[in-house]
Amino acid sequence: MKANIYIDGVDARAAFGVWVVRGGYGDLLAYPAMKEPAANDWPEHDGLEVDLKAPKLEPLTVGIDCVASGPKADVRGFVAALAQPGYRSILFPSLGRTFRLRLSDCDELRDYGPLQSFRLLFELDEPKHTDAAVWQSPGVHVIRSAYTLDGVNLADYGVFVQKGRDSLLRPAEVKRNLTREIATRDGRIYDTGLVRFNAKEIALKCCLKAASTAAMWSCRDALFGRLTAPGEHTLNYRGKDYPVFYRECTGTRLIALRPGFILYEFELNLTVIR
Repeated sequence: MKANIYIDGVDARAAFGVWVVRGGYGDLLAYPAMKEPAANDWPEHDGLEVDLKAPKLEPLTVGIDCVASGPKADVRGFVAALAQPGYRSILFPSLGRTFRLRLSDCDELRDYGPLQSFRLLFELDEPKHTDAAVWQSPGVHVIRSAYTLDGVNLADYGVFVQKGRDSLLRPAEVKRNLTREIATRDGRIYDTGLVRFNAKEIALKCCLKAASTAAMWSCRDALFGRLTAPGEHTLNYRGKDYPVFYRECTGTRLIALRPGFILYEFELNLTVIR
């Protein structure tokens, strides 16, 4: 197993006998959630009126699955090095990217005698917006999607949707109108003069595939830049437009990371505004 994590330039395997397990850094591919935007829910209108002029990002918690083994195995020393004041510059050569992270916890430690497994939790306190304007081709064949985002087919980002049509096509809930409950009277008095519908949450389970880490990051960042750009966005499914905004990304899992092919899955959670 080659070294696959460097802390402030120090090879964690050589110094502490620690490395990241296969697929153990999938959380690093996740998108930060968006902070809750200001919104008005007018009873006389469908959906929401949302202020999306300047979307802001939440910090991101990242879990990294590691093992320690061999004569230099030293989990305590490794955690102590990570817990020094300030932020750590952590390089993952297999991903081709360095992250500025802060250690928040070390949990799920299991001792198997010659080997210990454990999970590190880090905080990405200052997530960055990314550029949606230009990106690389994924470099692999991706079937054209039934979905577009702001006129761009998701396949152009190397993305295909596995599941999510049901949540998109499901009708939104009806808004509750003015209601009166009177203790001396059976039932309730309900204003039936107007029917309006709420906004609704949808979840698209996606996969992104690419031929290289450079292409993967380029596609990933461009999609995130589009999702978090100011204003509402248009998700089109089979010719029908849905006005949406991005909420969060969950369930990120790295499936394949090898020369010439990268594949990971994630779930996009969006709000259909009206």
